Amino acid sequence: MVVSCTNFNNLLTFFQIESMFVLSIMETLHEYTEELPQNFPSDLDTEGQENPANNYKIMAQIEELESKFDHNPDGSEKWQRLISETIEDQYGQIWMIWKNSDTSSPNPKDQYQVYKIPKNEDEFRYAFIKDLEVDRYPKYHKTSYEFFVGPDDGRDETITVFFNDDGEIEYVHCYSFLNEREISEAKHKRALKKLAEMGSNPPKYWWRSR
Repeated sequence: MVVSCTNFNNLLTFFQIESMFVLSIMETLHEYTEELPQNFPSDLDTEGQENPANNYKIMAQIEELESKFDHNPDGSEKWQRLISETIEDQYGQIWMIWKNSDTSSPNPKDQYQVYKIPKNEDEFRYAFIKDLEVDRYPKYHKTSYEFFVGPDDGRDETITVFFNDDGEIEYVHCYSFLNEREISEAKHKRALKKLAEMGSNPPKYWWRSR
C-alpha cells in the first residue's frame, strides 16, 4: 500500500494530537489525585470496625424500649424481634424491627414495630409504618419484608429485609427520599463547582474556536 506524503503528514498530525490529548488527561488526573487524601480507608478497612461504647448504648436503648412494650394477658411478651440485632442501611441509619405474631389485626402497625436511628444521631425514633409488602420466593428460598415508613403525610422511606428459609438476614436495602435528594444536591453542587473551575482554568486538551 502506498501512502502519500499529504496523508502521511495528516496521519502524523493525528498521532501527535492524540499523544498530546492523552498526556493532558494524565496530567489532569495527576493533579486531581494529589488533592485526594492519601490515607483514605478502603471498604475493607472500614468494614467490621466497631465502637463498643456506641454498641452498648444502642443495646441499652433496645432493652429500654422492650421493657415498655405491652404484654399479653398471661404476662408473656407480645413483641418478638423480627431481627435478632440491629441492621445498618447504606445511608448509615440503624434499624430495629419487632413483630407481634399473636395479633389477628390486618393493620401492619399492629403486627410490627419499626425504630431507627437516623444518620448522625444516637437515639432511636419510632418509624410510622404506612404499608407493608411481604413477598415469598420459594424457588430461591427467600422472603422479603418491605416496610413503607415515614411521616403521617406520605411515604418517604422504605426498608427492605430479605430472609432465607432459616430466618437469617441475607440482604438489607433502604430507599430514602430525603437522603437521595441530599445526595443528588451534593452531586449537583460538585458538578457546578467543577464546571466553574474548568471554565476559569480549562484543561490543556480543550480546543476553542475563536
